[in-house]
Amino acid sequence: MEREPGRRLATWAVVLLLAGAVTVAGGFGGFLMRYGVADFPAGAMPVHGSGDLVFYRKSGADPRRGDVVVFRTPTWEPEGQPTRYMLRVVAVGGDSIAWAPGDAAPALNGRPLAEPYLNGADPAPDKVRFSVAVPEGRVFLMGDNRGNSADSRYHQDTADGTVAVADVMGVVVDADRPVFVVVPLVVTSGLMALVAGTGLGIAALVARRRAALRRRPWPVTGAVGPVEGPRA
Repeated sequence: MEREPGRRLATWAVVLLLAGAVTVAGGFGGFLMRYGVADFPAGAMPVHGSGDLVFYRKSGADPRRGDVVVFRTPTWEPEGQPTRYMLRVVAVGGDSIAWAPGDAAPALNGRPLAEPYLNGADPAPDKVRFSVAVPEGRVFLMGDNRGNSADSRYHQDTADGTVAVADVMGVVVDADRPVFVVVPLVVTSGLMALVAGTGLGIAALVARRRAALRRRPWPVTGAVGPVEGPRA
């Protein structure tokens, strides 16, 4: 039996298209299940990521002291506008944290809070007094740029400025992690497979079209008019 023209090309086209679709969907889907992306211009925190983009790891675990987190909390949102924030966790449930004018640094559980991430900057330039016993299931947050950070210190009228752990969307991660190199490569390879599969599919259709034209009968002119006959 004569092989159908373009059949092998069509088979490879289907294989590449399926492989490309699975690779792209798997790469994007797997990434988005574990990581989120947010846009934060420089302000309360140095930007972690490429430009203003911030990557954060979605996690159901409670954030730890020192973690930079992305969160949403309705009580902080201006006029009910959905807003995402990025701040650093400085105290967790069960901690007490306080600062008063004259203190060199905030006191965490009665001891000066070590904050190497401030790089020697004033830990309390705005001189906002606070003394908070953080309830379980909540965190107290501050920005690294203390002079430009509307953080927990400025929301003490609601839950002493603490934020529910349930409102935390994820923990910010550095953009130089291997996953941020591997995923684009995987997705790119999937897109290339899709392009190649599309090209092979078009080539298979062309091959079938040409074969059909070769099999089409050509008209033969006789004494009584045109008579259909096979092409020589």
